[in-house]
Amino acid sequence: MDDVLKMDADVDQLCELTNKLYAYADSLADQHDRIDLEIAELLGQVVNSYNSVNVQLEAERRIMRLNPLALKRSLNNLIDNALEYGLPPVLVCARSGNDTLIISVDDHGHGLQPATQLLMPRMPASGDRHETSHRGLGLGIVEQFCQAHGGSLDLLRSVHGGLRAEMHLPLRPSA
Repeated sequence: MDDVLKMDADVDQLCELTNKLYAYADSLADQHDRIDLEIAELLGQVVNSYNSVNVQLEAERRIMRLNPLALKRSLNNLIDNALEYGLPPVLVCARSGNDTLIISVDDHGHGLQPATQLLMPRMPASGDRHETSHRGLGLGIVEQFCQAHGGSLDLLRSVHGGLRAEMHLPLRPSA
């Protein structure tokens, strides 16, 4: 019976990995479908799909030319990670500064160990976020989105004790 449970867990991991690979491939294919969109409105749509006690939004109103599907997918990945590995509430914030829009996602958990934080998102998560079944593809998707829009992804310690993921996007992204 233990073998059956182990195989069932392996199949679940393979399904999860397959789904993330498809999402990653989709994110590469649709990076060029950019439109002018109001950031606070789009972030509000994503945040409103979660429990309002667990996920909260503070966003400046600003119009930018971005791929809305890729931004939603990236934000969902960051929020899902924060809820799974950190502690609520998760705070989503969008603010501008120095010709850059910064979209941050903060949790109230324990964050990453410094050695792991330096390596993310380029390698799978280690056990210091209490789970080893994930393969780090979600952060790879976020990093790819940021780079495709001329920006970057930073992982920092949150002022709330957990992890802060920051997407830095130029206010005038390259076409």
